[in-house]
Amino acid sequence: MRFPTFVLILVLGSPAAARSQACPPTPAIARSPAWFEYQVEQPAHFLPAGAALPVPDVSLNQRAPYTADFALVQFIVDTSGVPIAKSLKILIRPEGLVADSVAAALIHWRYQPAKAQGCRVPQLVQSALRWR
Repeated sequence: MRFPTFVLILVLGSPAAARSQACPPTPAIARSPAWFEYQVEQPAHFLPAGAALPVPDVSLNQRAPYTADFALVQFIVDTSGVPIAKSLKILIRPEGLVADSVAAALIHWRYQPAKAQGCRVPQLVQSALRWR
């Protein structure tokens, strides 16, 4: 027996079918437009090839006390792996660090995007920089 075409369209076009295959919405925690690292299965990962200086330094994230050339920045990495320059915040600023110079380097950085439930999601990233 053949089903009428309009029945198939109704079944495939139902909101329940769309929700089951859609990516998860951004959590409404702290009014952030991005996911935090603890909320994703695979966090955003810096890709060093072709990056402008300064670059993120993972070894600095684990070390204390921090040296005079240490900077801590926060920004959002979108679903294509590109940092959003407007989201840049400098949390720890060494003497001589100018936000514009960090923003200029940031637009050249690339990341492997974060993933949650198999979908690429924007992630809030905090990263240490060695500022020279």
